[in-house]
Parts: sequence; C-alpha cells; structure tokens
Amino acid sequence: MRFFCPNLECKEHDNPSDDFYIKKGYFKTKHNHQPVPRYQCKTCGTKFSSHTFRDTLNQKKPYLNEEIFKLYSSGMTLRRLAKVLKCHQQTVANKLIFLGSKCVSSKAENRRNHRCWRSHNESQRSLGRHRLFARYRA
Repeated sequence: MRFFCPNLECKEHDNPSDDFYIKKGYFKTKHNHQPVPRYQCKTCGTKFSSHTFRDTLNQKKPYLNEEIFKLYSSGMTLRRLAKVLKCHQQTVANKLIFLGSKCVSSKAENRRNHRCWRSHNESQRSLGRHRLFARYRA
C-alpha cells in the first residue's frame, strides 16, 4: 500500500515522494489488540497510520461487518442479529448504515467505470422486463 500525507495542505498529499515519512511508534487496536505502526510526515509533521486510509476507521468492531451483511441479506431481523452476534442493536443499525453507504458508493463507482457495458439491445430487453413486472404489481 502506498501512503500519502492525510494533510490536504501538505505538498506530499498529492505527489508523495518515496521517503516522505518516518516510522513513529505504534498503537494497538481495540478489537484484536494487534500493533499498528504509526508514521509521521517529514514535511508537515502530521501523524498517521495504515488504518487512517481504511473505510473502517474509528470502528471498534470491524469484524462484524461481513457477518452482519451475510445474515441481514439472508433475511435476519435487526433484533435477531444483535442477539446472535452478542452486541447492541444500535451497533447493528450503525453497521447497516455503514454497509449501505458502502454499497451506494461502490455502485456509483461501477457506473462511472463501466458506463457502456450493456449493449443497446440488452438495455431495451431489461426495460421491457421491468414494464412486464410493473403490470403484475398493480
């Protein structure tokens, strides 16, 4: 993983050189107590770690994300998820909000990257299919 300075005003934010940071200790995560190295930018002095660039930054139980996604997708209720995973209902609700925003952003990313992946005929067929199902829903 290639790092960059998280400080937006730093010149190493957009164009980082290979040795712009120095190792500056470590910290242990709350969920699995693994040591994570910390770094400091030589230019501006901002401290950061490899976890700074993760989606799960500031989550105390990131290991629950995948399990909640699988169980919720299979139809399990929020209350049952909390009971099975032995956590609070609000934790499950927050994880679902996080996973939902992640899905929306990945869908938008896919649309940007693969704008013309369907041919015109395929899109017309799927449009016809949606019209057919709309008749039966009414």
